[in-house]
Amino acid sequence: MRKVSESLAGRAIFMNLYPFSIGELMGSGKDNILDLLLAGKKVPKEGKQKGFNLNIEDFLWKGFMPVPQLQLKNESEITEWFDGYVTTYLERDLRDVRGVSDLSDYKRFLKIMALYNGTILDETAISRELQISQPTIHRYVGMLETTYIISKIPCFEKNKKKRVVKRPKIYWFDTGLVNFLAGNFTSKGLSEKKIRIAF
Repeated sequence: MRKVSESLAGRAIFMNLYPFSIGELMGSGKDNILDLLLAGKKVPKEGKQKGFNLNIEDFLWKGFMPVPQLQLKNESEITEWFDGYVTTYLERDLRDVRGVSDLSDYKRFLKIMALYNGTILDETAISRELQISQPTIHRYVGMLETTYIISKIPCFEKNKKKRVVKRPKIYWFDTGLVNFLAGNFTSKGLSEKKIRIAF
């Protein structure tokens, strides 16, 4: 991005493309599973896609990115894919964009952030745990948010000022990536450990 001279400001509309939803993978079109649940209806176990079965633990472990969800069936292949994703995108490409100086610290930061998924973001506590300066942690968090790896959900308060001031929760966009970084390398291991993966 540093080398880009033309920003296309005022001449482009940007859309965020997130990982698949369960409805998309099931081929159910406009059906929104959250809407079905809120309306008290049953979520279909089988989708319109041929051979598709809804196994929530399998979904949470694999995540919702196209390659692990649609192309890879073997657990070891999926683990290898996430290993390559972390190495190429999170470690190499992001280092080039933001100049991460210490790769070992950054790897530890990624792993601890995976364990913070779905919880209140406390940069000072993370800084203490990892023994990395708080400004560096803040920069790393901003980098993950800017590149759509995590999202900050503001505190829900009636008072709009409190929404801004209070600490947000963080969520990773893909549960498969969270599982890999948290060390859950098999879907069976996820159910055995009873680890809560927020989504």
